[in-house]
Amino acid sequence: MDIRKISEDEREAFVLLARYAFSDWSEEEVPPERLAFARPENAWGVFVDGVMASSLLCFRADQNVRGVVKLMAGVAAVATAPQYRNRGHARALMSAAFDDMRERGMAVSMLRPFRESFYAKFGYVSANANMRATFPTESLGRYLAYAPPAGWELATTPAREALAAIKEFWRRKAVPHYHGLIDFLDASDDEWRFWAKDKMAAFAQIEGDRRGLALFKKTGFGHHGKLEVSQFLWTEADARDLLLQHLARHRDQIADVEVQLPYGEPFQHWLQDVGRPLKLEVFHLPWMVRVVDAAAALDGLPAAAAGEVKLQLVDEQCDWNAGVYLLAGDGGRLRAERVGGEAAARLDVKALSALAYGTLGPAELGRRGWLSGADAATLELLGRWFPPRVLFNTVDF
Repeated sequence: MDIRKISEDEREAFVLLARYAFSDWSEEEVPPERLAFARPENAWGVFVDGVMASSLLCFRADQNVRGVVKLMAGVAAVATAPQYRNRGHARALMSAAFDDMRERGMAVSMLRPFRESFYAKFGYVSANANMRATFPTESLGRYLAYAPPAGWELATTPAREALAAIKEFWRRKAVPHYHGLIDFLDASDDEWRFWAKDKMAAFAQIEGDRRGLALFKKTGFGHHGKLEVSQFLWTEADARDLLLQHLARHRDQIADVEVQLPYGEPFQHWLQDVGRPLKLEVFHLPWMVRVVDAAAALDGLPAAAAGEVKLQLVDEQCDWNAGVYLLAGDGGRLRAERVGGEAAARLDVKALSALAYGTLGPAELGRRGWLSGADAATLELLGRWFPPRVLFNTVDF
């Protein structure tokens, strides 16, 4: 068994293994945008007698963690051909990937699991999936009379003709605004064009400054018509309302709007006179998150209270994390550093990851056995530093 990063001429085999594992099997030629996805610097394989038996992708992304952008390791395309399963290949790949994340300076990691219990063994903790809401287009009718403040306007264009504008909005406005949102750092032009295929982009902007984006695909007509809104992002209410007005203007041709939203978003106050039941869906597989470098992940996060605490961190997979850390709230920001001495509490990496991302609070971490020894004052301080947050990421992988 040979575990290594793939070579240039092994990219197609990598993509075909992922296709077999996660998509309809096809012998069609791999398109350029999928080959671009399998960059040798990011793609790992297990080879048995020269054949690629297992695969794993570990790519770089910027991610908003509580309003602070951290370098993230995205894990994807974890697959093993059926004839090679149950031999520990995926476990070996995850171990190699963690070392790679550390060498590349990645502070946190995120993935979409095929099964949560498998990745929990590697220190990942479940966050949440997005919410998808489907409602009648006509229920947005009150936005037809919306008069935006002076200077606001809507600009629409085929998404493929607006890639530069989409990238600029994404990186400057969307990622800093939404907890959990990521930006692929190394995505090629082919990948961006594939992502934007057959979609329209609507920008809400004021004096040319883009403050909102709706990226959508129009399918069907009349009762069978739908606007599939894969990206609905805004930094302020005027931008949101202008985008909703644009969606409402499709009411005579399109029956329904389907939009991805943060889990729990109170979207029903957008609607009026809804004549039939709404449809709400939550994907059954949530995002899973993990701290890879404890100090780098926590340092600079917002701290709503002054104070300090020493915590002993246990991390069986990333042993470089193990040790005692001083966390201190100072000037509204968290400072994290490895120190010596006695700790006020003990926690494992799942607990630290859950705190960083706002997935679970200190009391629940204690109930699960991930946090122990903390007194009431420590629990209160951790609760104030790490309040619950809903993760929202619309870039699937």
